[in-house]
Amino acid sequence: YVGYIVGDGSVRLANERYRLSSVSAVFGTEQEAQELLPEFTRLFNEWGVRDYQHLMMPNGTVQLRINRTPVARMLAGIGVSTKKAPEKVVPYSIFQSPQAIQTAFLRGLFTADGCVYEGEKSRYVGLGSASKELLQGVQRLLHGHGIFSRIYATRRVSQNSFRYTKKDGTTVTYTPHPSYDLRISGRSIARFNDRIGFLIAVKQNKLTHVVNNHSFYQTEDDSVHLQSLEYAGKEFTY
Repeated sequence: YVGYIVGDGSVRLANERYRLSSVSAVFGTEQEAQELLPEFTRLFNEWGVRDYQHLMMPNGTVQLRINRTPVARMLAGIGVSTKKAPEKVVPYSIFQSPQAIQTAFLRGLFTADGCVYEGEKSRYVGLGSASKELLQGVQRLLHGHGIFSRIYATRRVSQNSFRYTKKDGTTVTYTPHPSYDLRISGRSIARFNDRIGFLIAVKQNKLTHVVNNHSFYQTEDDSVHLQSLEYAGKEFTY
């Protein structure tokens, strides 16, 4: 659930701008919602949360929303970002969790924002984001499973912006953010299938088809090289 929220959801804490705290998971299709709702609502029932909302939005997406401050605070407390997409990160608690927890987080995240591409000359498992820091964190987690990936800039910072006037008469200027894509290819696709996978059938079936119908050879250098070293502060160890 945390992985899915990071990928395609939001955590909002009540403040001067927002009257209610809320946690929302966004499903792109009704089919996706029907597959995931039983899993997520079972979790809510374990928490003792019964007043969640299943909302059909005007743009055709489905939201599962909880307007409970303790839930929003709990998620924020384990490191789920309350900021917008370009500033999302892998929650710090995930790096401190057992590998089984990290696996579940990755499965939820890739289910929300991941894809499987199968072309004539190339195929990969991809994860798109406006946050490069989020993808770098995912890359670190994948390394723990022997899964190698590369991050590509799919849309660089643009000087182009456009302005539009809202119904209330105010003018808003929008500047597109850069976007990035993490891609898993070669033998690492099979490792991803074995160790991570997806929560919804349409993506998992496509991944299984790629693995079953292609031979993966050693086409990339799996060795790891130090590129940079950054000071991260002090921490007690025992």
